[in-house]
Amino acid sequence: MEVVSNPEEPAHPPVTYDMKELWRLSSEAANGFLVFGLISDVEVDSLGNVYLLDTLLMTIHVLSPAGEYLRSISQEGEGPGDLRSANDLFIDSEGNALVAEYAASRLSRFSPEAIPLGTWEPARVDSALVRPYGVRLVPGGLALECRSLRPRGDRATLRYFCGLFNQDGSLQKKLFERKIELDRAKGIEFREAEAERVWCWTTDDRGGVYLAPEYSEYRILCFDNRGVLQRIIERKHRRVQRTAEEIEEELAILTAEHQAFPNASCSVESYRRAVVNLLARDDGCLWVRTAEGWAPGESGIALIVDEFQADGIFERQVKLQGRIDAREDLIRIHGDLCFRMTSSLGSYVSALSAGTDSSEHRPAGGAPEVICYQLELVR
Repeated sequence: MEVVSNPEEPAHPPVTYDMKELWRLSSEAANGFLVFGLISDVEVDSLGNVYLLDTLLMTIHVLSPAGEYLRSISQEGEGPGDLRSANDLFIDSEGNALVAEYAASRLSRFSPEAIPLGTWEPARVDSALVRPYGVRLVPGGLALECRSLRPRGDRATLRYFCGLFNQDGSLQKKLFERKIELDRAKGIEFREAEAERVWCWTTDDRGGVYLAPEYSEYRILCFDNRGVLQRIIERKHRRVQRTAEEIEEELAILTAEHQAFPNASCSVESYRRAVVNLLARDDGCLWVRTAEGWAPGESGIALIVDEFQADGIFERQVKLQGRIDAREDLIRIHGDLCFRMTSSLGSYVSALSAGTDSSEHRPAGGAPEVICYQLELVR
């Protein structure tokens, strides 16, 4: 295992891509009909069809490469082929959709024609039920991001972990685990940096797994498809401070996310997470989105991504030329396509606030949209 420590500046000058709009889809039709609720993930199959995971409506919207609505897959319910939650989406090489269902402790699989193909359940780990948040296929099995809770009277052990699972559901290997001991008698406190999920991860086309599990550090753990740690990539970075408004909003979100623990207290950091997204590209390089690059403050530049080569060297920065709302929008990149989900944060807060007066959190500036851009090299 090697540690690659990179300086703050890359080895080569940046490259710039222009975000050329191809199509957009509004969450509301002209007649007021709700087209989609909250899009939390985007996948693209080998034919170029686009799959939008709708966490709110618990369905998958399938669009053509041109953005035309083709069909939906599944719906909320308790019957065969229904979803109890929709937390993550993966499209395999045959075009089958795999959905992580946290609420049901399972994965559900569907054909490209929306036919249910059955479910898969992870075995208990440390005597606790495993609930998957995220899923990717790897050779011989699956990579999952999970949560487990093992209660013992007033005490409980909460685990967030990422691991490799066999096809039979058994755990092959934990890659990283965050363990939290809870004691209701002493009071429960969730600190953002110490109690977050292991949510910042991805896989490459060989089944390698990349993890950025630490809130405060620019550190990426690189595993092969057997779960062996091959490399740690580090980069010097500057912390990006949050505004008072951001701190207040993040605290409200964290508190709502932990409402299952009614007597718990929550606290958030004064600065943003160092690494916010990982993307293993087909050419073997790794794109890393950071707090610094998420709102770069450079005129005409929407986003700056750090690019690392396969050996872990900080090669260059990639600048996306266009417009996004760094606070509100969700961005997903697939090949030379960039998908922008507008008002994503506001929609998420509204969903968390369901059943309460959430009018102040409703997205402003019109109905949320999904916008697809072509990334065209400028220089």
